[in-house]
Amino acid sequence: MNSLASKITAALLPMLKREYADNYSDIMSVKTYWHNLVFLTISKVNCLSLSEKKSCNLLDLVSLGILPPSVAQFETDHAAIIGNRIEKLACDIYQSKPNLSVLREYILGTELYISQTDVSIEEGKVARDTTGSYYTPYELAKTIVNKTLSTNHAQALITSNKQTLRIADLSCGGGEFFWATQEYLYQNMRIPYEESALFFWGMDVDPIALQITICRLLKNADVSDWKEIVSHFLLGNPLIATDIEGDLNQKNELFALNRIYAPEMGINHSLFRNIQFDIVLGNPPWEKTRFEERKFFSRYYPEISAMSKKDDREQAIKNLDCEWRELFNWVDAISTDYKTMCSKYYRHPLIRKAISGELNTYVLFTELAYELLSDHGLCSLIVKSTLATAPAHKCLWSYLLNNNALLSTYFFENKNRIFNIDSRERFAVVMLSKEKQQSFVFSAGLTKPTDILDCTEIDVTGENIRIINPFTNMLPNVTSTDDLKALVDIHRKLPLFQEIYPDCHFGRLIHLTAHAKQIDTVPSANNVPIYEGKFIEQYDGRYSTFSGMSDEKKYAAKATAVKNAGPEGKKPLPESRYFVQQALWTKYASQYSKAYSLCWRSLTSPTNARTTIATVLPTCPTCQSIQMLQTENNKDLLIILALFNSLPFDYFVRMKMPGIDLTQSVIRQIPVPAKETYEQMLLFNEQVRPLKTHILSCVYYLLKSEPRLASLLEEIEDDVYVLDSILPADAVKKQLDILFAKAYQFDERTFDKVRKTFPKY
Repeated sequence: MNSLASKITAALLPMLKREYADNYSDIMSVKTYWHNLVFLTISKVNCLSLSEKKSCNLLDLVSLGILPPSVAQFETDHAAIIGNRIEKLACDIYQSKPNLSVLREYILGTELYISQTDVSIEEGKVARDTTGSYYTPYELAKTIVNKTLSTNHAQALITSNKQTLRIADLSCGGGEFFWATQEYLYQNMRIPYEESALFFWGMDVDPIALQITICRLLKNADVSDWKEIVSHFLLGNPLIATDIEGDLNQKNELFALNRIYAPEMGINHSLFRNIQFDIVLGNPPWEKTRFEERKFFSRYYPEISAMSKKDDREQAIKNLDCEWRELFNWVDAISTDYKTMCSKYYRHPLIRKAISGELNTYVLFTELAYELLSDHGLCSLIVKSTLATAPAHKCLWSYLLNNNALLSTYFFENKNRIFNIDSRERFAVVMLSKEKQQSFVFSAGLTKPTDILDCTEIDVTGENIRIINPFTNMLPNVTSTDDLKALVDIHRKLPLFQEIYPDCHFGRLIHLTAHAKQIDTVPSANNVPIYEGKFIEQYDGRYSTFSGMSDEKKYAAKATAVKNAGPEGKKPLPESRYFVQQALWTKYASQYSKAYSLCWRSLTSPTNARTTIATVLPTCPTCQSIQMLQTENNKDLLIILALFNSLPFDYFVRMKMPGIDLTQSVIRQIPVPAKETYEQMLLFNEQVRPLKTHILSCVYYLLKSEPRLASLLEEIEDDVYVLDSILPADAVKKQLDILFAKAYQFDERTFDKVRKTFPKY
C-alpha cells in the first residue's frame, strides 16, 4: 500500500511543480492545490466504484454533498495541466482494488516539504499527528464491535430500536467500526448490509476520508437510500460548537491548511441540542490541542525547527513577516486557532468535565460521546489509558465513576504494534453506559486485538479505586489484572506516603521554558548552574555531564549528556548547559529553607531498568526534569531516599505512574511501611540492630564519598555501623532492597515475584 501511495504522490507532484514554476512563496495556495489534486484523484476512484451500482461522475458527488463544488471546479480551472492524467491514475488505482481508507492513511504519511523555491515529497507523520489520522486496524475494530454488541445491553438496544437505530462514530476516519458492525449485524442478527447502512452516523475533519467512508456505505446500500445515508454524515470538528460554521468549500480549504480548530471548521451549536445516538463507537484522535512549532516548521523552515529555545523561535517567526510573509500569515492563523483550544477559552455545550489543564482530544471526545448517548445508550472507545490513570483527567474520570457509567475498561500494551506508533504506548478500550452500573469489568496486559474476547476479567468498584488512589480516584497503570488485585490487598494493609510523611515540602524549581528570559547559556558571576535529571543516578549526583560537548550536541532537541568519568568520590561536578540568574534563584531558594533536598528524575518510564532514580543534593537550582522534596528531619530524608531507590517502592511506582512523569501526586499515593516498622530488631550483616539502623548504615556507605554531603552524614554517624569497605555499591543497593522487602512484609515468594518484574535486575 505504501508503494501505491508513493506512486500516486509521485504522479501528482509534476502537476504541482508545473503550476508554480519554482515559486512556492504562496504556501497556502500550494498546500490547497496539492490537497485538491489528491482529493480529485480519490473522488474519481470513488466514482468508478459507485458506477458498479449506478453511473456516477464528479457532479453526482457534488449533488450528493460529498465533494466540494470547488474541487470539481478545480479540475476545470486547471485542465491544461491536469489533462487526462488524473483520470488515468484513478483507473490504475481502481483496477488494483486497494482499501482506500488504508491508502488515504499512507498518502497522509507522504508529506510536502516546501521552501520558497522548491517542493519535494518525503515520508513523515506531522499531518497524521495533527489530525490524529492513525486509523484503527480492522481486526481491533472487529473484536471491539463483537465485544460491545454481544452484551445484553447492546442486544436490547438493537432489537428495540431496529427501525430507528443510530450508531455513530464521531471521528469516523476510514470507517472501520462501521464495516465491523455491518459484518456483525449480518452474521449474528441476519440484518442485511443494505438495511444496516441506514444505521450509521459519522463526523470527521478529513473530507477525503469522509468521502471514502460514505461511498463504501453507498456501494452496499440501495440507491434510493443514498441521499438519506449521506445526510447522516458531517464534515467538521465536533469538538468545536460554532455559530459560524463554514460550507463544504470552506471546510475543505481549512483542512488542506491544517486549520482543523478554526471556528468555521466546527459543527453548529444546534446539532448538539437536537441529536442523540444509541451506540457510539470509535477511536478518537489522541492529540494534545497544542501548536507544535518545531514539528510544523520542520517541513517549511528547518532552521526555525532546529532552534531549541522558545524565545529564539518566537523571534525567528516574527522575522518571517519580512522574509516569507505568506508563511508568517499561515502560521499566525493556525496559532490563533490553537489559542482558542485551551482550558481558559474553550467552550462547548456538551463538554465541561474534560476541560482541565492542557486539552487532550481523546478526553474531550470521550465526554462528548457519553453526553450524546440516548437514555439507554452505550459507547465503546479506544483511548489512551491515561484517561483512566492520569490525575490531569481526574474531573472527567471521577464524573464517569460517580455516575456509575463504566461498563468495562481494558488496558492494552502496544508491544506487538497494534498501532504503527511507539511500541511502549499504552491504550485502553473503555465502554460506557447511560444505565447505571454497580461495578465495571477490568482487564490489563492485553497485547493482541483478540485478547479482549478471552482475557481474565475482574469486577472493580469505585471503592476499590478509592482505596488504591484516594486523592485522585484514578486507576493504577497496571500491566496485568492480578496486579490490580495485589494493589487492593496491599493498600488495605499499608498506609500511603502522604499519611506517613505529611510534612514533606515538594517542588520543581526552574522551568526552562516558563523562565526562559532569566536563563543563560553562559556562566557568569550573576547566574547559578541548573541541575538536570540527566545528571543524577541512584545515590549519585555526578552521574553525567555536558563537559566537552559541542554546542550543537549540547543544545540539540533531545540532547544526551555523557557519562561522567572517574572513580567514585573523584568524579567532577556535572557541567551544566543552562544557568539561572541569581535574582530568580534567590526568590525560589527562600521558599525551600533546608540545606539538602531529595531529588529524583521526573521524566522516567515503567519500562526502564529502574523507574525511580533518586539522590540527595545540597539545595540548588533544578529544572523540570527533576522533582524534589525537603523534610524537617534529615534522618527521614535519608530513609526516604533509600525507600525511593528500593525495589519494592519502585514496583508500586511502576503500577501507579500514569505516563512518563513521576509527579508528587504519584509519590503521595504509594503504599509505604509505617514508621514504627523501622524500629523492629533484625539480624542483618551479623548485626542485631533496628531496621532503621541497617538502612542508614547502607545509605551512609553509598553517600560517604560525596564531599557535598559531609555535614548531612555527620548527623547520622552515631546511628550507623561500618560496612565492609570492599563491598560493591550494587551489592549494598541489593541489601537495601532486602531490607525494604522486610519493611513491606513481603515473604520470599512475593519478593521473588517483584524481582521478576525488573528484567535487568
